[in-house]
Amino acid sequence: MTYKEYETLFRHKAQNVGYSEDDIKSHLDYAKPLIEKGLPVIYNTSHLSSLVGYTRNYLKRVVSPRTPHFYRTFKVKKKDRGYRVITEPLPSLKEIQHWILENILYKVPVSKFSKAYTPNKSILDSVKWHKGKKKILTLDIENFFPSITLDETDKIFKNLGYSPIVSGLLSKLCCLQGQLPTGAPTSPYLSNIFLQSFDDKVASYCNSKEPKVRYTRYADDLTFSANEFDENELINFIEVTLAGHSLKLNESKTRLMLSSQRQITLGLVVNEKIQAPKEKRKELRQAVYYIKKFGLKDHLRKINCQKQNYLRHLLGTARFILFIDPNNKEVLGYKESIEKWIANENMRVLKESLDKVIGNPDEWQSDFAEITTIAPQGVLCLLSAASYYDLTTFIPSMHYIAIEKSSNIIKPAYPPLEVFYWEGDNYTLGKIKINIEDTDIQIFDIEKTVCDAIKYKREIGNELAIEILKNYLKRQDRDISKLTDYATKLSIENQMKILLNTLLV
Repeated sequence: MTYKEYETLFRHKAQNVGYSEDDIKSHLDYAKPLIEKGLPVIYNTSHLSSLVGYTRNYLKRVVSPRTPHFYRTFKVKKKDRGYRVITEPLPSLKEIQHWILENILYKVPVSKFSKAYTPNKSILDSVKWHKGKKKILTLDIENFFPSITLDETDKIFKNLGYSPIVSGLLSKLCCLQGQLPTGAPTSPYLSNIFLQSFDDKVASYCNSKEPKVRYTRYADDLTFSANEFDENELINFIEVTLAGHSLKLNESKTRLMLSSQRQITLGLVVNEKIQAPKEKRKELRQAVYYIKKFGLKDHLRKINCQKQNYLRHLLGTARFILFIDPNNKEVLGYKESIEKWIANENMRVLKESLDKVIGNPDEWQSDFAEITTIAPQGVLCLLSAASYYDLTTFIPSMHYIAIEKSSNIIKPAYPPLEVFYWEGDNYTLGKIKINIEDTDIQIFDIEKTVCDAIKYKREIGNELAIEILKNYLKRQDRDISKLTDYATKLSIENQMKILLNTLLV
């Protein structure tokens, strides 16, 4: 929509409700620069609420001091040693952050020297600039996302043209306890915007050298290359420049690599030819060889691996190598073999599941007792609950359970589980017990199951969510009042109203 179109529409609506000409002009003066930048106009909390599809009260709860309740924290093992702590927003907040990312942040240009987290750019866009250089220096920014504060995030939105109130709201939706959380979808691109002036200053410094030094940044990884440069002078410059942004280097990760050594940046060898490290290629080669020789089960037993997605891990490795070297015939052959194994494994699982369902329609429910043993506080939810209530014809390949956010379980190889960590009304609302094979099983009631399907449509798929709601509305025992009450408590009142108004016509 052009500004002229927006002005006409806004004037018409504002005049109809009695806005003065001064009020109209004030609003349009605020809106014009945002529209010209391709950004959505947001006047206040209620306006943002209508844009993202969540209630004003939900937004206020998210940005209150209780914000940690809208995140879960877990650890991911690092490649070298130790663990990386990830703080991830729960699905509803994550959906709002995705809206901010796609409708606001992606509209903001970042430095051309920033190669990560940008649509249509890949790791190759960074490493290709450093191939065949005599010297490569790699540096790492310490504690990257958490070092970018709420105040800096607020400045980003203000600089885009948003009011102090809206900027404060948007920044709080993107931050946790005053800093960027590591698992939020908005954090990476916000970090790119935050470091735009840093990138340009560093690039200017590098271009002033003779010979010129090439520079790229991939998230918190800085790479410099040339046939000759003074690495100590460069490091000192980076330290001073980072300090101006309240950042510092992780000195333990500083690496200077000469052409006589294996030069690795961002996990790729860049000496004369860009390629994956030989260790990764050797790992793939050996895995394929042993699976062909001994079979998948024996191979997994020999390497003591219980990963359910092992084949997909191998396929990811093959695709990564081919992304770097698409004409590698050896790896193309490995990829073809792994894809066949995955197809065969999927067919085996499908046949087993159909044998259970067709041979005895209630057989799949026999896993519930085992789930209760594995997760005593687990509650059947989403597709498992929807299948129990005959709200979908879809046969889930795994059981969906919810447990309290503060709890944790070790997922078994069987039965396959998809675990959701919920709290508050998400976990307690509509929780009931059913009895299957003399075992009490916790499950969410049918209205809570329908609301969860709409709330978590990103996780289960929009088509399945709508199918579940449609089938519920066909039931004689439907309770629309209870459904809308649940929707309000789960902060999806607006979404549910729109769907009900459409489907109950």
